[in-house]
Amino acid sequence: MRSHGVSNFPDPTAAVAGQGGGGFSIQMSPGSSTITINAISVSGPAYTTAAKTCHLSGAIEPVGLTGAMEQQMIAKAPCLRTHGIPNFADPTFGPNGHGVKFRPPVGFNPQSPTALEAAKACASIGINIPGV
Repeated sequence: MRSHGVSNFPDPTAAVAGQGGGGFSIQMSPGSSTITINAISVSGPAYTTAAKTCHLSGAIEPVGLTGAMEQQMIAKAPCLRTHGIPNFADPTFGPNGHGVKFRPPVGFNPQSPTALEAAKACASIGINIPGV
């Protein structure tokens, strides 16, 4: 993104043990053309062109989740609980399918052997929950 004209584009955050995976926090206020990524405002034609070039589609126009997608994420949670992550909570969702809220259990590490085994066992159930 920086090499395509967005000089203030942030680096992704690193995964933190017990707090889920890293990445970007992308926010867009309804009715606004400004997008905030990791608390840095980015917008304008240079940003849009760079985002398209770099395939950062969720940061151009957020795509809402369908009800079926939400149900598939909810279906994965009990599977993960049964396969070694007993306190794994169901995800919740923002209005109109925008945003997934996931509160990882205390001490949850998505790269731990237990989490990786659970993810493998539940791979055919539902769809992935971001950060898991």
